[in-house]
Amino acid sequence: MALINGRNGGAQFVPVRDRLAICLLLLALAAMPTAQADDTGTLEEVVVRATRIPTGSQALPFAVSQVGRDKVQQARQQIGLDESLATVPGLFFQNRYNFAQDLRIAIRGFGARANFGIRGIRIFADDIPLTLPDGQGSVDAIDLGSVDSVEVIRGPFSAVYGSASGGVIDLRTEDGPERPFLSGRVNAGAYGFRQWQLKTGGQSGRLNWLANMGTTELDGYRDHSAVENRLLNSKFRYDFDDTMALTVIFNAVDSPEAQDPGALNAREAAEDRRQAASRNLLYDAGEKLDQQSLGLAFRKRFGNGNELMLRNYYVRRDFSNRLPFDINSNGQGGSVDLDRKFAGLGGNYRWVGRIAGRDNQFVIGFDYDAQRDRRRRFANLQGVLGPLTTDQDEDVTTTGVYLQDALELSDTATLTLGGRLDDVDYRVTDRTGSGGSG
Repeated sequence: MALINGRNGGAQFVPVRDRLAICLLLLALAAMPTAQADDTGTLEEVVVRATRIPTGSQALPFAVSQVGRDKVQQARQQIGLDESLATVPGLFFQNRYNFAQDLRIAIRGFGARANFGIRGIRIFADDIPLTLPDGQGSVDAIDLGSVDSVEVIRGPFSAVYGSASGGVIDLRTEDGPERPFLSGRVNAGAYGFRQWQLKTGGQSGRLNWLANMGTTELDGYRDHSAVENRLLNSKFRYDFDDTMALTVIFNAVDSPEAQDPGALNAREAAEDRRQAASRNLLYDAGEKLDQQSLGLAFRKRFGNGNELMLRNYYVRRDFSNRLPFDINSNGQGGSVDLDRKFAGLGGNYRWVGRIAGRDNQFVIGFDYDAQRDRRRRFANLQGVLGPLTTDQDEDVTTTGVYLQDALELSDTATLTLGGRLDDVDYRVTDRTGSGGSG
């Protein structure tokens, strides 16, 4: 007799002869020959383009992940980049669903100590940088409804992208299909979540286009956490021939309201975790944003895989927020008004050839980016704009040149070398004349 657990958690005895019969049956099943499929499936190689030398992901000397369109768009709320990148190793997200604080991203710890924004990580969308010349990045203008792929490089990659000690996040917008289409999407959920999107795209002769626009509204889980966001993203590519194309990207985001509920201490959270911090209610903490960007990218392919890429972009950003205080200890007001303009251009040339009978790829390029901020701060008189405390211009320019080479030493080994030289210039001009800008 053998003692085993019964269906209801009790004990049950099984005769020895039954145990022998079960063992013989299992041995017979194990001895049966299994049919082997003659055909073996071959997975398509994942090519990473964020390195500026297209390379298979298995051949790269650093960690990289690629997230496809389905994982970004399908069955997602599409209100945060963290939805599709949450499973990427080494990524940490903070301030999720607090739209007044913006999403903060850290890769392997880089960026975790930033007071605000995203630092130590370079972010690109269709070759247009979402990271400012001063090193701060933001993701509020990313349209997840039109993203085709996201590549995440984890680890130092300063040799190509400059101040990217933590890594690179590179997003690509999907192309329009050959047959024109028009589609809509409506979402609704708990805590007042409402969203609609309208997408169109197609191919007409040599012109390929895709445009997506939508509105997202959320009342929020906590008091004073509502948000309203309107976003438009469009991409137009004109193919002059099979080797030359010009891509134009226009993006606009309008967020007239993003309330900040603030942080709670342990006692307040135990009383009511859905309440907002009292100071945030008193000072009506939150932000609003209005931004437009225009980018152009030109590509020309030559023989043997050689390629020239040139890009240019311009961004205008009008931002204001209310912090939960009137004037801090440095004399700076709790209401911020920021008029920002930044633009840049860049390019690179990729040469593909052979050295000493081995395949070799070489890239040389440059980047120039300029940023001008008109920053003003006012006292926050419990949600009402008070006297001016700070008025200054902040100018940042960065100029960089880089090169990268990948030499195939053998069928299983590749030597990759890279270098970059950057010149960064910061200037601050005080308009108050009283030292109030610090």
